[in-house]
Amino acid sequence: TALSTVEDLHLDGCYRLSDRGIQYLQAKCSPTLETFELSSNQRITATSISYIQGWTHLHTLSLAECPQLVDQDFVPLRQLVTTSLRKLSLVQLDKATDRLLELLFADATDTLVEELSVARCARLTDVGVQVALQACPRLISLDVADVLLLTDDTLATVCIYCMY
Repeated sequence: TALSTVEDLHLDGCYRLSDRGIQYLQAKCSPTLETFELSSNQRITATSISYIQGWTHLHTLSLAECPQLVDQDFVPLRQLVTTSLRKLSLVQLDKATDRLLELLFADATDTLVEELSVARCARLTDVGVQVALQACPRLISLDVADVLLLTDDTLATVCIYCMY
């Protein structure tokens, strides 16, 4: 099928897409898919994230404005965070807490992540962001816009861990 050669898939605003659609895409798209972006979706669940984890060459992943997702739903992404992801966008996840970043980054010391966006994740604090910073020595872009609970401590951590 035509999908078997697709390397970049952008589904921003496809709010009716469900786990079944993600399963279909995972089965039909190239196993070497490099970019997957999905935003403004209230129907996908942890099941979809398990399917996404099957794209082991994924460099860019965006799951933005999916208010139903909770921290634990992202556990399947841990392997991608430690092996292939370079750009991760988790913007405006209403239920995201520090636990999300701990699940993805705790005990990881040398991820490939260069760009991380957790903008408008209102429940995040210094604790979670610092865990991510410690695990991402290659980080060149950090978006924490409107993460209102961050303090000077996060900036101090940026200075420590993000210097080349």
